[in-house]
Amino acid sequence: MTLAEEVKSGIAQTVPDARVFTDIQLDSRRGEDGERANLVVLHRSGVYLIDLLDLSGMLYGSSATGQWKLKQNDGSETYITDPVQRCLQQEQLLSRKARGIGPYLRPVILYGDDTWIVDCTVDPSVSFSGVSLFLSELMLRSHDKEVIPAAQRDIFAKQLTMLQMLSGKRGKRS
Repeated sequence: MTLAEEVKSGIAQTVPDARVFTDIQLDSRRGEDGERANLVVLHRSGVYLIDLLDLSGMLYGSSATGQWKLKQNDGSETYITDPVQRCLQQEQLLSRKARGIGPYLRPVILYGDDTWIVDCTVDPSVSFSGVSLFLSELMLRSHDKEVIPAAQRDIFAKQLTMLQMLSGKRGKRS
């Protein structure tokens, strides 16, 4: 099971009233090579823009310096793109594409069970956690007072559905 499938399955089991949108094209000027959101979760407590780190190994990094590396089990090290910067860029792009979503948008970076966080410093505006912790927090937020009015959630759902449909069509043309 991929990390995306694990997250989608976990949300379906623990927070059935949430809606999950996948693989949304955020930067249409660049076509297929542009920025894509792995997952966007629409929940009564917010809109969660989820960037997935489906890596295997020990992760070191800092959003202050932008330096991130992965030390794999065989001892080799690979520098990776700054996931925090990428997530913040995706947040800006999605805010521009979906009107009114900005104040409710929460950027999240999720890592899988095969990733060990060794030394990471992350911008406080981005949530950085494992899947189980994220699902627990989402489930707890289900009991909070409603943050997004139902009518506004319906508007967001239509916008995200349209973005997902357009992203799928763009990908099929190539």
